[in-house]
Amino acid sequence: MVPDDDTIATEPQGEEGEDVIKAQNVEYVATVTTSGGDVTKYGTLDEALGAWAGGSTLTLLTDVNAGQHNIWVESGERVLDLGGHTLTGNGKGSVIHVGGGSLTVNGNGGTITGGTGDGFNYNGYKAGGAVYVNNGGVITLNYCTLTDNGTDFGDAFYMRGGSATVNNTTIEGADKKGYALWLQGNGSPFNDGAITSFTMNGGSISGFDWGAFIQGKDDLGTSMFTMNGGTVSGNSIGVLNQGPNSQVMVSGDAIISDNDQNVQLNDDIMLTVDGALGEKASIGVTHAPGVFTNTAAKKLPYNDASKFTSDNPEYAVGKNEDGQLYLGKAVKVTYQVENGTWDGEKTDPMEESVAEGSKPAKVPTGMQAAEGYEGGAWDTDPASATITEATTFTYTFTAIPTYEVTYKVVGGTWSDGGTADKKETVQSGSKPASVPTGMKAAEGYEGGAWDTDPASATITGATTFTFSFTKKDEPVAVPDASVTAHVQRIGWMDPVTDGTAAGTTGKSRRMEALTLKLPDGVAGGIEYRGHVQRSGWEKDWKADGAQSGTTGKSRRVEAVQVRLTGEAKDAYDVYYRVHVQRYGWMGWAKNGEQAGTQGMSRRAEAIQVVLVKKDAPAPDATYKGVTQQYAKAFVKK
Repeated sequence: MVPDDDTIATEPQGEEGEDVIKAQNVEYVATVTTSGGDVTKYGTLDEALGAWAGGSTLTLLTDVNAGQHNIWVESGERVLDLGGHTLTGNGKGSVIHVGGGSLTVNGNGGTITGGTGDGFNYNGYKAGGAVYVNNGGVITLNYCTLTDNGTDFGDAFYMRGGSATVNNTTIEGADKKGYALWLQGNGSPFNDGAITSFTMNGGSISGFDWGAFIQGKDDLGTSMFTMNGGTVSGNSIGVLNQGPNSQVMVSGDAIISDNDQNVQLNDDIMLTVDGALGEKASIGVTHAPGVFTNTAAKKLPYNDASKFTSDNPEYAVGKNEDGQLYLGKAVKVTYQVENGTWDGEKTDPMEESVAEGSKPAKVPTGMQAAEGYEGGAWDTDPASATITEATTFTYTFTAIPTYEVTYKVVGGTWSDGGTADKKETVQSGSKPASVPTGMKAAEGYEGGAWDTDPASATITGATTFTFSFTKKDEPVAVPDASVTAHVQRIGWMDPVTDGTAAGTTGKSRRMEALTLKLPDGVAGGIEYRGHVQRSGWEKDWKADGAQSGTTGKSRRVEAVQVRLTGEAKDAYDVYYRVHVQRYGWMGWAKNGEQAGTQGMSRRAEAIQVVLVKKDAPAPDATYKGVTQQYAKAFVKK
């Protein structure tokens, strides 16, 4: 029944109702959401539980007591959402009892506490303070905390038939008392199922006398504890596997360590490595000497001895030829590194205990050579060694060979004026570090270059590098072109040579024609043509003193082209520039390039022509008293 209180709404609310609940949830303790999405809110947990049908979700809105009967699920599929709140038992049994059906508990950081366990007619003891599962019930816990649940056995969980999956859930005890988890196979005296299964994916179990007690005797059916990750630590016994029908299976980043005893395997009870173990996995084992892992062939590749330790220091974990893990007499194996480090810093010897007759499981890797050393190898490969007595393995790096590098200078000196060879010692495979610079050419020499660039060379043996200056060539006479200009109002002017300007400047007089000629005896010739007012570029090139342009027609030359022919073309470059109306002296053109203007109706007034040695630099911007006034050699409209 729902109290007759106007503030307690019991009708379905839908999505808008959810918002109302969020705004007013201080008046309510829980909601129930049907599979169709309808939401009803309740003022007491007992009322909510009464409406919590299969396929629906019960969500806590505040910390709450478990109600008159705690929480029982016997059929159907239900979801309990703690919403980050605390669910406290009523002190009369297990907080949650799943005796059939399926329950998913989404904790969202919530807590289950205050359980006292349900009686199970076994010497009058109570078990399952937080959760009790039997009769094939199924429960899943996500992101919950189970704490402060006091019983005779199974303070957090008691199971006898059914399955539980616990994801990222914390199970806390205190003072190493009680059992966190008791799995009891079904059969006589209960006869209510065949398999009890608990799977742990992340989370932790700590603070108990026994972390997990796995009991599967012949008359009690099968019990299975599967740990795919998470931590069991800080308990007297981490996991106790008892009885021929009990199974402990580990994989992933399962950690069972820092308990007084970690995994206790009694009699012939075995452990199964059910999948690949992660980098963080660490599992301690208490067992009589001999094999402690199951022999299923498909599981053998997962048996990684490096992830296991023996709780008894007199024994160590080994792996036999069949791929099974076993406990054997502990033999000390020592690892040393010479001329290097283990990780860039540490050099102290490393040790591990190895089961007699097995191979080392924790062979160091990633060693780093000290400066001046390389390579590195074990004196004996530990990974392939069978240990029968205390053994030391040494990993040694070898010194890198060094070679003498010699530097010579020819036709000059080093930067300090000396000429003696310079030397340095370089490690094999490295580049020289002290390559000389600043060499000076001796008189009569110039340039200078290495036969091979030392800075880019990799040294693999004794090597000599030579820096040589080249002897200067004897001066080569460069012929002068003779230039004659025909100028407005002046006519033909006297020929000029040696790069002297032909024509006039500062008088506003057009150059109308010109001739160019090389001295007698020069192999090859010189050709030229002009861009003439109203005519454009002359069709034919003129050569060796022939007239380019016009006379008696008052037509200006606006641009010129000049080029060499024959052997002269291969020996020299010809540079030339013109003085143009409004531009002044323009930039240098060479070897047939256009100089002057086109389409701008501007007169060329003077010209300079200079021959230089092939590939020599152009004349300076100021040459023979003439200074460049416009950077470009040619301008076209």
